[in-house]
Amino acid sequence: MTREGSGTFLIEAAMMALKKPVGISRKFDMEAWNILDKDEIENIKKKSLEYYDEERTIDIAGSDINPEVVNFAKKHIVQAGLSNRIFVKSMDLNNIILDDKEGCFIVNPPYGERLSNKKSIQYLYKDLGKLLVRHPGWGMAIISNDNNFEKHFGKRATKKRRVYNGVMECNVYIYNPIVQNKKHL
Repeated sequence: MTREGSGTFLIEAAMMALKKPVGISRKFDMEAWNILDKDEIENIKKKSLEYYDEERTIDIAGSDINPEVVNFAKKHIVQAGLSNRIFVKSMDLNNIILDDKEGCFIVNPPYGERLSNKKSIQYLYKDLGKLLVRHPGWGMAIISNDNNFEKHFGKRATKKRRVYNGVMECNVYIYNPIVQNKKHL
């Protein structure tokens, strides 16, 4: 996680799970335009909240080895009003062992700006592969700009999608979980 985007994936996942409309708690400049019906804007906002389920139980957590990045994520989570819904912790990825039988890891590793060299990034990718091995019922999606990602991760992705992170061309590598029960297929 970079400092600027720290916690973004976690916040967006929580908002999606709760069906909370994006931007519902902020004002948009267009709301002051004279050509727009103020009552209609309020009706749209009210309608968008019909499916919002504030009481829904969600299980969303994140981590980063860098405590400074975790602190930025916590700050952003509080700003989003989700401090009691998302858990973040500073920890080494090699120490992550979860009891849940299934879930999904969403990973946005550094592209090199926080790691000193390409070798460090390659070791990180290898460790991410080991994380998935430790959690066989889990899936994983990883965004990376490294075209050799799969080689370092240790496994070809189930799916790969090209995306842009700003102007940087990246891929999202998707790894489906090892499914034990055919009902999940």
